[in-house]
Amino acid sequence: GIYISHLPYLGKWDLRFEAPYTNEKAYPGGAYTNHGYRDGFTNKGQLIGYWIGRDSAGYQGWLTYWLNPKEKLQFQYRDAKLDKTLWNGGGTQTDLSVKLVKRLGDDIEFQGFLQFERYLIPILYPNAQHNFSTSFQIMWNPKFEKYTKR
Repeated sequence: GIYISHLPYLGKWDLRFEAPYTNEKAYPGGAYTNHGYRDGFTNKGQLIGYWIGRDSAGYQGWLTYWLNPKEKLQFQYRDAKLDKTLWNGGGTQTDLSVKLVKRLGDDIEFQGFLQFERYLIPILYPNAQHNFSTSFQIMWNPKFEKYTKR
């Protein structure tokens, strides 16, 4: 991957890009084992892994505009391709998203997220599928004064 913290002539923009490729055919004889995690490929219920999966290729990029150090508007594009020999018919997953982080006060933050996804995985559905999702959250981080009197 690559990260550019300040785009030239666009000081408030940054760019992240990555292009993973996992092809087990290139490494014959390799095997995956899981001896370290008693609860499977998770850590305390959180999935451990990478979004690209096995025998696949893809790329993902984030373009972020920093309103200030605590607020941002972020755009994301992601594309993943499933291998046709491992997955019958292969597959493609593409999504676009936008995220806003905005401070509403010293201790209140708003986060909004929109995503459009298109995927075509013939083994699951013969035609392309589309979906749209959105979410928002409001976080309150109260500041409690620490008393040092004893």
